[in-house]
Amino acid sequence: MEALAASVLKHCGGLTVIDFLSERLAAYEAVVAAFNAGDQATLLRYVSPEVYAEFSDAISAQEDRHEKTKTVFALVAPPEIVAARFDDAHAEISVRFVASSYRILEGGEGKPEERRSVDVWTFGCAPPTHRWSLIATEAGR
Repeated sequence: MEALAASVLKHCGGLTVIDFLSERLAAYEAVVAAFNAGDQATLLRYVSPEVYAEFSDAISAQEDRHEKTKTVFALVAPPEIVAARFDDAHAEISVRFVASSYRILEGGEGKPEERRSVDVWTFGCAPPTHRWSLIATEAGR
């Protein structure tokens, strides 16, 4: 899978697999934190318009409930590429993230909620920008 991913990366920006995974891990942490904090401006930098619309709806529901949360990561395992594909117009790479974190309700009285998540996020890139953005999420794979 890594060889295929390297080939895909060569066609969309030229990152190495290691650099790509490092950037995707930073994006994962930033997106999770931004989503939980309701930070839509940060989300816009990392996700596709379709994913943004879904996240925005969920954030609006949180705001309607007057919830504001924060995520603190305890451990994030090294991310793993699980799928890669490309054609002349588009590239996609799916990455599995396994993380342990705490979700904290800001201003709340309760204890932090411990979470263990296994997510597969698919990132897409289309020339000429060579900008990778989150185009799909899947939990528990």
